[in-house]
Amino acid sequence: MNTCQFETRGSKEKYTSFFVANIGTVCILMRFLPTTMPTLLTLEKGIDALEVIVRQEHGIGTRALARAIKVNATTAHNITLTFLRLGYVRQDPVTRRFFPGIHLLHLGRHASYHRFLIAPVRGELSAFVREVNETVQLVVYEQERFINLLFLSSTQKLAVQESDEIDPATVHCTAYGKLLLGYAGEASLETHLTLHGLPAMSPHSITDPDRFREEMRRVRKQGFSETCDEAWEGISAVAVPILDPWGGVFASIGSSAPTVRMKKPGFKKSLLAALKQRASAIEAIWSPEMQDGEARA
Repeated sequence: MNTCQFETRGSKEKYTSFFVANIGTVCILMRFLPTTMPTLLTLEKGIDALEVIVRQEHGIGTRALARAIKVNATTAHNITLTFLRLGYVRQDPVTRRFFPGIHLLHLGRHASYHRFLIAPVRGELSAFVREVNETVQLVVYEQERFINLLFLSSTQKLAVQESDEIDPATVHCTAYGKLLLGYAGEASLETHLTLHGLPAMSPHSITDPDRFREEMRRVRKQGFSETCDEAWEGISAVAVPILDPWGGVFASIGSSAPTVRMKKPGFKKSLLAALKQRASAIEAIWSPEMQDGEARA
Protein backbone atom coordinates (compact mmCIF):
# COMPACT_ATOMS: atom_id res chain seq x y z
CA MET A 1 0.00 0.00 0.00
CA ASN A 2 1.36 3.44 -0.96
CA THR A 3 2.18 5.75 1.92
CA CYS A 4 0.89 9.25 2.28
CA GLN A 5 2.52 11.98 4.31
CA PHE A 6 -0.15 14.26 5.71
CA GLU A 7 1.62 17.57 5.57
CA THR A 8 0.13 20.80 6.73
CA ARG A 9 0.89 22.45 3.42
CA GLY A 10 -0.03 19.64 1.05
CA SER A 11 -2.03 19.89 -2.12
CA LYS A 12 -5.57 18.55 -2.55
CA GLU A 13 -4.37 16.57 -5.55
CA LYS A 14 -1.83 14.71 -3.40
CA TYR A 15 -4.53 13.28 -1.11
CA THR A 16 -6.79 12.52 -4.06
CA SER A 17 -4.09 10.50 -5.78
CA PHE A 18 -3.49 8.52 -2.61
CA PHE A 19 -7.10 7.38 -2.33
CA VAL A 20 -7.39 6.66 -6.05
CA ALA A 21 -4.23 4.56 -5.96
CA ASN A 22 -5.49 2.58 -2.99
CA ILE A 23 -9.24 2.54 -3.63
CA GLY A 24 -9.43 -1.25 -3.57
CA THR A 25 -7.87 -1.48 -0.13
CA VAL A 26 -9.98 1.38 1.20
CA CYS A 27 -13.20 -0.31 0.06
CA ILE A 28 -12.21 -3.56 1.72
CA LEU A 29 -11.43 -1.79 4.99
CA MET A 30 -14.69 0.16 4.90
CA ARG A 31 -16.64 -3.09 4.78
CA PHE A 32 -15.35 -3.82 8.27
CA LEU A 33 -15.92 -0.38 9.73
CA PRO A 34 -18.86 -0.75 12.17
CA THR A 35 -21.69 1.74 12.39
CA THR A 36 -21.55 1.49 16.19
CA MET A 37 -18.69 0.88 18.59
CA PRO A 38 -18.03 -2.90 18.59
CA THR A 39 -16.69 -2.95 22.15
CA LEU A 40 -19.94 -1.52 23.48
CA LEU A 41 -22.01 -4.01 21.50
CA THR A 42 -19.85 -6.88 22.72
CA LEU A 43 -20.11 -5.62 26.30
CA GLU A 44 -23.89 -5.41 25.98
CA LYS A 45 -24.14 -8.97 24.72
CA GLY A 46 -21.78 -10.14 27.45
CA ILE A 47 -23.95 -8.60 30.15
CA ASP A 48 -27.03 -10.10 28.48
CA ALA A 49 -25.32 -13.50 28.68
CA LEU A 50 -24.54 -13.10 32.39
CA GLU A 51 -28.14 -12.11 33.14
CA VAL A 52 -29.46 -15.16 31.30
CA ILE A 53 -27.00 -17.49 33.07
CA VAL A 54 -27.91 -16.11 36.49
CA ARG A 55 -31.62 -16.69 35.85
CA GLN A 56 -31.20 -20.36 34.89
CA GLU A 57 -31.41 -22.46 38.06
CA HIS A 58 -30.33 -25.60 36.18
CA GLY A 59 -27.73 -23.90 33.99
CA ILE A 60 -27.80 -23.22 30.26
CA GLY A 61 -25.93 -24.57 27.25
CA THR A 62 -24.18 -22.60 24.53
CA ARG A 63 -26.86 -22.96 21.85
CA ALA A 64 -29.70 -22.05 24.18
CA LEU A 65 -27.71 -19.06 25.39
CA ALA A 66 -27.07 -17.97 21.81
CA ARG A 67 -30.81 -18.00 21.10
CA ALA A 68 -31.56 -16.12 24.31
CA ILE A 69 -29.17 -13.24 23.57
CA LYS A 70 -29.76 -13.34 19.79
CA VAL A 71 -26.24 -14.13 18.59
CA ASN A 72 -24.75 -17.07 16.72
CA ALA A 73 -23.39 -20.06 18.60
CA THR A 74 -19.77 -19.11 17.90
CA THR A 75 -20.20 -15.67 19.45
CA ALA A 76 -21.96 -17.15 22.48
CA HIS A 77 -19.16 -19.68 22.80
CA ASN A 78 -16.50 -16.95 22.74
CA ILE A 79 -18.37 -14.86 25.32
CA THR A 80 -18.74 -17.77 27.73
CA LEU A 81 -15.11 -18.83 27.27
CA THR A 82 -14.00 -15.33 28.24
CA PHE A 83 -16.20 -15.29 31.35
CA LEU A 84 -15.09 -18.85 32.15
CA ARG A 85 -11.43 -17.86 32.01
CA LEU A 86 -12.08 -14.85 34.25
CA GLY A 87 -14.11 -16.86 36.76
CA TYR A 88 -17.43 -15.08 36.20
CA VAL A 89 -19.10 -18.30 35.03
CA ARG A 90 -18.40 -21.97 35.60
CA GLN A 91 -19.19 -24.95 33.38
CA ASP A 92 -20.47 -28.30 34.56
CA PRO A 93 -18.00 -30.91 33.26
CA VAL A 94 -20.78 -33.43 32.57
CA THR A 95 -23.72 -31.41 31.22
CA ARG A 96 -21.52 -28.61 29.76
CA ARG A 97 -24.06 -26.11 31.07
CA PHE A 98 -22.97 -22.73 32.38
CA PHE A 99 -23.64 -21.40 35.89
CA PRO A 100 -22.64 -18.22 37.77
CA GLY A 101 -18.97 -18.32 38.77
CA ILE A 102 -17.29 -17.46 42.04
CA HIS A 103 -16.13 -13.99 40.94
CA LEU A 104 -19.67 -13.04 39.98
CA LEU A 105 -20.95 -14.27 43.35
CA HIS A 106 -18.26 -12.28 45.16
CA LEU A 107 -19.40 -9.13 43.37
CA GLY A 108 -22.95 -9.80 44.53
CA ARG A 109 -21.75 -10.11 48.12
CA HIS A 110 -19.68 -6.92 48.11
CA ALA A 111 -20.30 -4.84 51.23
CA SER A 112 -21.58 -1.90 49.21
CA TYR A 113 -24.20 -4.09 47.53
CA HIS A 114 -26.47 -4.27 50.57
CA ARG A 115 -26.03 -0.57 51.29
CA PHE A 116 -27.02 0.10 47.70
CA LEU A 117 -30.20 -1.95 48.18
CA ILE A 118 -31.19 -0.36 51.49
CA ALA A 119 -30.59 3.34 50.88
CA PRO A 120 -33.21 4.02 48.18
CA VAL A 121 -36.01 1.98 49.84
CA ARG A 122 -35.67 3.10 53.46
CA GLY A 123 -38.27 5.77 52.80
CA GLU A 124 -40.81 3.17 51.67
CA LEU A 125 -40.38 1.14 54.85
CA SER A 126 -40.57 4.26 57.01
CA ALA A 127 -43.79 5.23 55.23
CA PHE A 128 -45.22 1.79 55.97
CA VAL A 129 -44.50 2.17 59.69
CA ARG A 130 -46.11 5.63 59.72
CA GLU A 131 -49.15 4.30 57.85
CA VAL A 132 -49.94 1.17 59.91
CA ASN A 133 -47.72 1.66 62.98
CA GLU A 134 -46.45 -1.92 62.93
CA THR A 135 -42.95 -3.32 62.48
CA VAL A 136 -41.58 -3.97 59.01
CA GLN A 137 -38.67 -6.15 57.92
CA LEU A 138 -36.85 -6.52 54.63
CA VAL A 139 -34.99 -9.82 54.13
CA VAL A 140 -33.16 -11.39 51.19
CA TYR A 141 -32.10 -15.02 50.70
CA GLU A 142 -28.91 -15.54 48.77
CA GLN A 143 -26.41 -18.38 48.64
CA GLU A 144 -28.21 -20.28 51.42
CA ARG A 145 -28.11 -17.23 53.72
CA PHE A 146 -30.94 -15.10 55.11
CA ILE A 147 -29.85 -11.48 55.33
CA ASN A 148 -31.78 -8.92 57.34
CA LEU A 149 -31.44 -5.78 55.22
CA LEU A 150 -33.58 -3.51 57.35
CA PHE A 151 -35.89 -3.72 60.35
CA LEU A 152 -38.01 -0.80 61.59
CA SER A 153 -40.08 -1.02 64.75
CA SER A 154 -43.45 0.54 65.47
CA THR A 155 -44.05 3.14 68.19
CA GLN A 156 -46.74 1.13 69.93
CA LYS A 157 -46.21 0.04 73.54
CA LEU A 158 -46.92 -3.55 72.55
CA ALA A 159 -44.57 -4.06 69.60
CA VAL A 160 -42.33 -6.76 68.19
CA GLN A 161 -38.54 -6.48 68.27
CA GLU A 162 -36.33 -8.53 65.95
CA SER A 163 -32.66 -9.44 66.19
CA ASP A 164 -30.30 -8.23 63.48
CA GLU A 165 -28.84 -11.74 63.23
CA ILE A 166 -30.90 -14.42 61.52
CA ASP A 167 -30.45 -18.00 62.69
CA PRO A 168 -31.12 -20.29 59.69
CA ALA A 169 -32.34 -23.01 62.07
CA THR A 170 -35.31 -20.85 63.11
CA VAL A 171 -36.45 -19.28 59.82
CA HIS A 172 -39.09 -21.96 59.22
CA CYS A 173 -41.01 -20.37 62.08
CA THR A 174 -40.95 -16.89 60.51
CA ALA A 175 -43.05 -15.36 57.78
CA TYR A 176 -40.04 -14.18 55.78
CA GLY A 177 -38.39 -17.61 56.09
CA LYS A 178 -41.49 -19.42 54.88
CA LEU A 179 -41.89 -17.07 51.96
CA LEU A 180 -38.27 -17.15 50.78
CA LEU A 181 -37.94 -20.91 51.21
CA GLY A 182 -41.28 -21.41 49.49
CA TYR A 183 -40.02 -19.65 46.36
CA ALA A 184 -36.36 -20.77 46.55
CA GLY A 185 -36.90 -23.95 44.57
CA GLU A 186 -37.05 -27.60 45.55
CA ALA A 187 -33.26 -28.08 45.63
CA SER A 188 -32.69 -25.12 47.96
CA LEU A 189 -35.54 -26.19 50.23
CA GLU A 190 -34.23 -29.74 50.56
CA THR A 191 -30.71 -28.44 51.21
CA HIS A 192 -32.05 -26.23 53.98
CA LEU A 193 -34.01 -29.07 55.56
CA THR A 194 -30.95 -31.32 55.47
CA LEU A 195 -28.62 -28.72 56.99
CA HIS A 196 -30.90 -27.15 59.58
CA GLY A 197 -33.92 -29.37 60.10
CA LEU A 198 -37.14 -28.02 61.63
CA PRO A 199 -36.51 -27.57 65.35
CA ALA A 200 -39.46 -26.51 67.49
CA MET A 201 -39.43 -22.90 68.68
CA SER A 202 -42.87 -23.12 70.27
CA PRO A 203 -45.67 -25.70 70.59
CA HIS A 204 -47.07 -24.31 67.31
CA SER A 205 -43.90 -24.71 65.19
CA ILE A 206 -44.06 -26.94 62.12
CA THR A 207 -41.52 -29.72 62.70
CA ASP A 208 -42.66 -32.37 60.22
CA PRO A 209 -40.88 -32.08 56.81
CA ASP A 210 -43.88 -33.25 54.79
CA ARG A 211 -46.16 -30.80 56.52
CA PHE A 212 -43.63 -28.03 55.92
CA ARG A 213 -43.39 -28.90 52.22
CA GLU A 214 -47.17 -28.66 52.04
CA GLU A 215 -46.95 -25.26 53.74
CA MET A 216 -44.49 -24.15 51.06
CA ARG A 217 -46.96 -25.14 48.34
CA ARG A 218 -49.65 -23.15 50.13
CA VAL A 219 -47.38 -20.09 50.29
CA ARG A 220 -46.78 -20.20 46.53
CA LYS A 221 -50.47 -20.71 45.81
CA GLN A 222 -51.73 -17.78 47.90
CA GLY A 223 -48.77 -15.50 47.19
CA PHE A 224 -47.93 -14.65 50.80
CA SER A 225 -46.81 -16.34 54.02
CA GLU A 226 -48.05 -16.16 57.58
CA THR A 227 -47.21 -17.43 61.03
CA CYS A 228 -49.22 -17.59 64.24
CA ASP A 229 -47.34 -18.17 67.51
CA GLU A 230 -44.81 -20.38 65.69
CA ALA A 231 -41.59 -18.61 66.68
CA TRP A 232 -42.86 -17.05 69.89
CA GLU A 233 -46.18 -17.44 71.63
CA GLY A 234 -48.27 -14.33 71.15
CA ILE A 235 -46.50 -13.12 67.97
CA SER A 236 -47.89 -13.45 64.45
CA ALA A 237 -46.52 -12.24 61.13
CA VAL A 238 -47.20 -11.98 57.39
CA ALA A 239 -44.85 -11.45 54.45
CA VAL A 240 -45.14 -10.85 50.70
CA PRO A 241 -42.58 -11.27 47.91
CA ILE A 242 -40.54 -8.61 46.14
CA LEU A 243 -39.83 -9.70 42.58
CA ASP A 244 -36.72 -9.16 40.50
CA PRO A 245 -36.99 -7.86 36.90
CA TRP A 246 -37.38 -11.43 35.59
CA GLY A 247 -40.26 -12.40 37.85
CA GLY A 248 -38.31 -14.35 40.46
CA VAL A 249 -38.65 -13.71 44.18
CA PHE A 250 -35.67 -11.62 45.26
CA ALA A 251 -36.66 -10.49 48.76
CA SER A 252 -39.38 -10.55 51.39
CA ILE A 253 -41.11 -7.63 53.05
CA GLY A 254 -43.05 -8.60 56.14
CA SER A 255 -44.61 -7.33 59.32
CA SER A 256 -44.96 -8.80 62.80
CA ALA A 257 -47.57 -7.91 65.40
CA PRO A 258 -49.00 -9.30 68.61
CA THR A 259 -51.40 -12.11 67.80
CA VAL A 260 -54.22 -10.32 69.60
CA ARG A 261 -54.00 -7.50 67.01
CA MET A 262 -53.40 -9.81 64.04
CA LYS A 263 -56.65 -11.67 64.82
CA LYS A 264 -58.78 -8.54 64.77
CA PRO A 265 -61.31 -8.56 61.88
CA GLY A 266 -59.78 -7.09 58.73
CA PHE A 267 -56.38 -6.41 60.33
CA LYS A 268 -54.40 -9.06 58.39
CA LYS A 269 -56.08 -8.11 55.13
CA SER A 270 -55.21 -4.43 55.50
CA LEU A 271 -51.66 -5.28 56.58
CA LEU A 272 -51.14 -7.47 53.50
CA ALA A 273 -52.51 -4.73 51.25
CA ALA A 274 -50.06 -2.21 52.73
CA LEU A 275 -47.17 -4.65 52.34
CA LYS A 276 -48.04 -5.39 48.70
CA GLN A 277 -48.19 -1.67 47.96
CA ARG A 278 -44.68 -1.17 49.38
CA ALA A 279 -43.40 -4.29 47.61
CA SER A 280 -44.51 -2.88 44.26
CA ALA A 281 -42.84 0.44 45.04
CA ILE A 282 -39.58 -1.28 45.98
CA GLU A 283 -39.66 -3.40 42.82
CA ALA A 284 -39.88 -0.18 40.80
CA ILE A 285 -37.02 1.42 42.76
CA TRP A 286 -34.79 -1.63 42.30
CA SER A 287 -35.67 -2.05 38.61
CA PRO A 288 -32.91 -1.57 35.99
CA GLU A 289 -35.02 1.09 34.29
CA MET A 290 -35.11 3.19 37.46
CA GLN A 291 -31.38 2.76 38.01
CA ASP A 292 -30.67 3.70 34.39
CA GLY A 293 -32.79 6.81 34.77
CA GLU A 294 -30.93 7.85 37.91
CA ALA A 295 -27.60 7.24 36.17
CA ARG A 296 -28.59 9.51 33.28
CA ALA A 297 -29.99 12.24 35.53
